[in-house]
Amino acid sequence: MVETARQAVRQRWLAVLIVGLAAVSLGQVLLGFAPFHTVIGGVLMVIWVVLIVVLLRGANQGEAFLRAHPDLGGR
Repeated sequence: MVETARQAVRQRWLAVLIVGLAAVSLGQVLLGFAPFHTVIGGVLMVIWVVLIVVLLRGANQGEAFLRAHPDLGGR
């Protein structure tokens, strides 16, 4: 469990990458002008936002676990 918590904390930087993917999706929606592009772009934006929330929530939970269990080798 300790290693899983550490991995969740270390993966926090991936949120920056996902924000970049969301920006690309937004750009495609703005340049597409077709209803299909808007729908697909909207779906992708929802997916990216949910992924960022889940990623940051897992990182926070991992930090909380490591703080609560320092005897297991946490930081």
